[in-house]
Amino acid sequence: MKAKTLLTAIIGATLGLGLVYGGTAFAQHGGYGMGNMSGGGMGMMSRGGMGMMSRGGMGMGAMGILDLSDAQRTKIRRIQNDLRKKNWATKGKIMDERTRVQDLYAKDTPSSKAIGAVYGRIFALKRQMIEAGVTAKNQQIAVLTPKQRQKMKAFHRNKLTGGKDKRK
Repeated sequence: MKAKTLLTAIIGATLGLGLVYGGTAFAQHGGYGMGNMSGGGMGMMSRGGMGMMSRGGMGMGAMGILDLSDAQRTKIRRIQNDLRKKNWATKGKIMDERTRVQDLYAKDTPSSKAIGAVYGRIFALKRQMIEAGVTAKNQQIAVLTPKQRQKMKAFHRNKLTGGKDKRK
């Protein structure tokens, strides 16, 4: 009986420490998926735009094969620059909300409702950035000639299939 009581106390203490230190680490790192390199942005390593290393957009490789005119290059850069400026303001708001989440997790008894509300605001801000990125991508595609659009589609198809797609 004594061994069972001791085992229960050890397990309880281990779980308690895990909750205390795990919650602190969770809050310090911003919770799940809130790192600085998370997806959805339109920066240098983004998922949906036409920046330097983007997925689905016009990256450096695609821009190199399209034979853009100076006027097209200027328009595309202007669109990218406008998006960058717009997203920096939104990213600043996201960082402010992340600080609020960390503060909420640091409390003795974090409120799931309050934390959920802050994450809702973060997700709404990220949605704004995604929608702005899609709009910018469409604006950039509109700058291209039909032949350039076709080349871009072929480039991305080949990139996705590892060069095995031979469609024109």
